[in-house]
Amino acid sequence: MQAVRQDPASGRLALTLAERWHQLPVAEQDRLAELLQGRALELGYERLSLLDGQGRVLARSARVGSGMILLAHSVSTTRQDAA
Repeated sequence: MQAVRQDPASGRLALTLAERWHQLPVAEQDRLAELLQGRALELGYERLSLLDGQGRVLARSARVGSGMILLAHSVSTTRQDAA
């Protein structure tokens, strides 16, 4: 993790992830996103966003239902899956 941005008044938490995130298999990205969301909920945050170093959203908490929605899987994992 590179940075944490908290907004307790609105229940939002944004985590900027290290580049290593992109090297993880998709299943591990899913698992870690869910783990981070669980921890955020325990700390009282209703909304979690996972960002890359440029501030692009990689994943966010679902607005309807529960869980995390991964918006951008790593490029290296996508290439491996296609092979």
